[in-house]
Amino acid sequence: MYLDQVCLLESNDHFVNVSLADGRRLRIYASLNELEQKLDKSFLRINRGIVVNMEYIAQMRTGICILRDGSRLPIAVRQNAAIHSAYNEYVFQQLPQRKEFE
Repeated sequence: MYLDQVCLLESNDHFVNVSLADGRRLRIYASLNELEQKLDKSFLRINRGIVVNMEYIAQMRTGICILRDGSRLPIAVRQNAAIHSAYNEYVFQQLPQRKEFE
């Protein structure tokens, strides 16, 4: 499994449910904090129990994150501004760099 195929990690009791781009779901016995430390900068914690791969976000709205598959996920109210800022920064970094013409 490659990280770029991971869409979503959701904490559930002492397990983490991992949703993959091809629709498969894995259940891992681990804490979300433990797994989050192993992820790269394309992953963003949007609330206490959910980490998303920003490559799979279709829209970010106030209080909600919508994935490409239509999943609607709640964003932590107190962290809403910081989460939106982190996402906007990520999207900006993904824009192609402007090339100067000679």
